[in-house]
Amino acid sequence: MPVLALLATGSAPPRAPAIDLLGISSGTVGRAVPSGWRTRAVRGQAAPLSAVVDSGGEQFLRVSGQDRAGWLVRAVEPRLETGSGKMAWSWRALQAPARADLREADTDDAALRVFVAFGPLRAFGRAPRTIFYSFGGPEPDGYARAGFGSRDIHVIRVASAAGSTDWRDVVVDPGADYARVWGGPAPAIAVVGLLQDTDQTQQNAVADLRSLHWISHDAREQQP
Repeated sequence: MPVLALLATGSAPPRAPAIDLLGISSGTVGRAVPSGWRTRAVRGQAAPLSAVVDSGGEQFLRVSGQDRAGWLVRAVEPRLETGSGKMAWSWRALQAPARADLREADTDDAALRVFVAFGPLRAFGRAPRTIFYSFGGPEPDGYARAGFGSRDIHVIRVASAAGSTDWRDVVVDPGADYARVWGGPAPAIAVVGLLQDTDQTQQNAVADLRSLHWISHDAREQQP
C-alpha cells in the first residue's frame, strides 16, 4: 500500500496532484494517529496525547498535553523533491502553553510545530537537517533561529498561538528556506511530522491539524 494518498485534481489537462500527507479519513476517527504515522516521546518525557476527531462532520488530528514532549512522524516515500512544490496546512491552537517564548531555551515550548527533515537520514539520535514551522508567543513577526542544541535544526515562527482558536492556513517553501538557512540546494524531504512540547513551561497545550499537503508547483490552486 502506498505511504501517501494522492488527491485527484480533476479534469484535463492533467496536472500533478497534491499529496495528502496527513491522511485523515472517516476510517481513522478515534485512532491516536492516522495510518502511516508514529508517535515518539523526546528527551525522556511522556509523549503528548493525540486523537483523530470528528466534530460536526469535520475531521482533524488533535494533539494535547501538559509537561510532555513528543513527535508525531511519518516517512515520505517517494521523497519530496524540494524544488517541486510547497507545503500547506491548516491548524489552530485552542490552548497555548503559558509563558512559552521561542527566544529562550527554558521557555522554548509550542502548542504545535510542523517540521520537515531533509535526507539522507542518519542513525536515529543524529537528526538530519530539520526545519520546524512553529506556533509562537510574544516573539516578533518573522522570528527565526537555529536550534538551541544543534545548528542542524532551524525554527521559524509562522503564527502566534495567541488568539488563534480559528483555523489558520499556512503555506511554506521548505526548499527556499533550506537554501536561505544552510545554502545550496535542499535535499529531498524524507520525513514530515509534528512536535508538541510543554516540558519547559509545564503548561497545558491543545492544538488541531485538519490538513497537511504537498502542493506541486504545476498543480492547480486549491485550499490546503
